[in-house]
Amino acid sequence: MRPLLFSLCLLAAASSFMTLARAGEPAAAQPAAKPFELLDGDRVVFLGGTFFDREAKWGYIETALTSRFPDRNVTFRNLGYAGDTVRCEARTVCEGWANFGPPEEGFDRLKRLITEIKPTVVFIAYGMGESFEGEKALPQFVADYNKLLDMLTEASGAKPRFVLVGPNYHEDLGRPMPDPAEHNKLLKAYCGAIESLAAERGARYIDLFSRLNAGKAERLTDDGIQLTPSGYIRAAGAVLAGLGDTASEAASKSGTVADARTEPLRLLIVAKNANFFNYWRHENDTYTLGYRKHEQGKNAVEFPEFVKLTEEKDKEIAALRAQLAPELRLQRDEKPGK
Repeated sequence: MRPLLFSLCLLAAASSFMTLARAGEPAAAQPAAKPFELLDGDRVVFLGGTFFDREAKWGYIETALTSRFPDRNVTFRNLGYAGDTVRCEARTVCEGWANFGPPEEGFDRLKRLITEIKPTVVFIAYGMGESFEGEKALPQFVADYNKLLDMLTEASGAKPRFVLVGPNYHEDLGRPMPDPAEHNKLLKAYCGAIESLAAERGARYIDLFSRLNAGKAERLTDDGIQLTPSGYIRAAGAVLAGLGDTASEAASKSGTVADARTEPLRLLIVAKNANFFNYWRHENDTYTLGYRKHEQGKNAVEFPEFVKLTEEKDKEIAALRAQLAPELRLQRDEKPGK
């Protein structure tokens, strides 16, 4: 791992000569599109399965977005849940030995969190797990995704701006690992469905499948699917590019950026994410919320304390972001060769 590589010259490189990209197409073929910006006061939620669950532990995408808009007060809450689907199947509570509640329970638990956070922007990354259900499941996937978007709109109390992030491609790690060719065909089909859904809903679409596969010079996954830290560095650039900042994507691909300015920010973000994780995803909710809550349910009163810790970290992040803002703005405004 190159922990300082990210450093987000990804962001400093986003200068006045950037090329704007239409989300969902390879960068080389894209006409100009209006950039998607985070606004002062935005409350951003990351929602999805393992992709965003692991992002919370590394913080590269959140650092990229925070540093891209250093003069704006934006807060982030990561609700990624490993193994989750658009049906919220992983978010249920254990109700007995190897017996979990129905997806509706997970859906309602998520709804309560969205009602509490009231996000103005939601980044959503689903489709990888669902792709294993095959092409025949695509219509149901789209229907479930629409149901999720409707719930998020209602529970937020406003009309949040949605950014739909497609699944990354299945990396070929060589034999004896399975040949991912057929799975990648399915992933492309799911990406197409998500892109169409984004267009219908007036949302932004980010094509990780194409962007992470283009110009790849190193292994980006642990197992062909789940991204390594280097993979998340590339994904951070791809997210910024999908929002209209292709100069940042080019910097993330080059592998030559080694600037430590944003590393303290990233570490604060990771610590903040850990505090918020302990608030909404408890170490063993069977004992605090589930069928054994008679044993330790009294400890649930401590959960709100993690909200306070999260908000304290928000303040530290804001202070550090403000210190970085003048330098990052200056470098983004520089002309090539200056």
